[in-house]
Amino acid sequence: RRTASTAAEERVRPAQPSSKAEKPAQAETKPAVRSKIQKVNADLTPSQWKEKGNEYFRTRQFQRAVECYTGSIEAEPTAVAHANRAMALMKLGSLEQAIEDATAALAIDPGYLKAFQRRGTCRKDLGLLLEAVEDYESALRLSPGSQALKAEREALVGLFCAKEGLEKVRSRVRIPVTDLREKSEQEAPASTSAASGDGQEGGAKAEARAAGSTTEVVARASSGAAAIEERKRSSPPSSSPPSLLPSSAPSPAPAKAMVKAPAVAAGTPPSPTRGERVLAAPKNAIDFELSWKSLRDDKDGKWALLRLIDPGSISALLKNMLTGQIFFSLIECILTKTRESQEPADREHGVALLENIAQTPRFKINVLSIPSRNRKELLGAWEYHLESATGAMKDRVTSLAKLYGARK
Repeated sequence: RRTASTAAEERVRPAQPSSKAEKPAQAETKPAVRSKIQKVNADLTPSQWKEKGNEYFRTRQFQRAVECYTGSIEAEPTAVAHANRAMALMKLGSLEQAIEDATAALAIDPGYLKAFQRRGTCRKDLGLLLEAVEDYESALRLSPGSQALKAEREALVGLFCAKEGLEKVRSRVRIPVTDLREKSEQEAPASTSAASGDGQEGGAKAEARAAGSTTEVVARASSGAAAIEERKRSSPPSSSPPSLLPSSAPSPAPAKAMVKAPAVAAGTPPSPTRGERVLAAPKNAIDFELSWKSLRDDKDGKWALLRLIDPGSISALLKNMLTGQIFFSLIECILTKTRESQEPADREHGVALLENIAQTPRFKINVLSIPSRNRKELLGAWEYHLESATGAMKDRVTSLAKLYGARK
């Protein structure tokens, strides 16, 4: 009996250590560390959640980073938190969720460059090449000088063309254009004096010139041929030396006096003069941006474009597409042209534009983004308007100068 009971005890004793060994294994499977972090850090601020997520991201703990960014978003949704979580999800391979986060970031801040980049990268990896090109186009609008964005956009365009079997996009070529009408205006007085010595024939030519100048039309890009034919029919042959003009060019119109156009009501375009582009009122922000950039350094043309826009609608027209570069050139043009003009209607239109531009969503950011050297250029124009304005207009200009950072 003793032998049997001893043997039974020996069978039971070896099993005891094994049961003790199982307990540590069970303790290792519990997510004690993660639950402990969540409980301890439950009272963090949105900024602290974000910083903690950044720390985890730097150490390549992307899942932990996602959790921290989620805590930041739940506490206070921001574009930065959504964009950061999108980046962490990209690292984890969750591209669809990353696209959703990038889109949510752009819903909060439509001008957030990184959100466009990250969404474009995800769409490229998913094979959505056209959508990726659109994202990089939007990013380039915000940072037109970025060579990295340009290279990525060009690569995506090449991939899309190859996938769809399209011809590769050719490089753009800049063609210099010379306005020959300026030369003809300088030579017109000499030709007029020569024609005046021919008696009645000269008088007939002068009358023909007067008639031709009244029927002259402004050439448009869409109807250039018709305008050229009209000029040929209404103008006499030019007495300028033929070597100055190509054989295919139309005969230059006779010179006529430049008369200052009278003031017009706000929103009404001034009458076009010879050599001036005929502009149309922009229908949306893209139309405005294309027209504005095409005018380059032509401030007269830019001011004519602004006169076509109702000041009350410019905030809704530009929305969130007003970038820092266009913002500065827009303010510079308004201040400069209203300073040069002595017409009250021009000043009223310019002040109304400035008041409504201040209502755009990214106004404060655009004001802060003006470089210091450009800010100094604007100060002189602001000082002029502050000194020259009177009455109620002076109060409006003073308020605008404070909004635009020209007066404390």
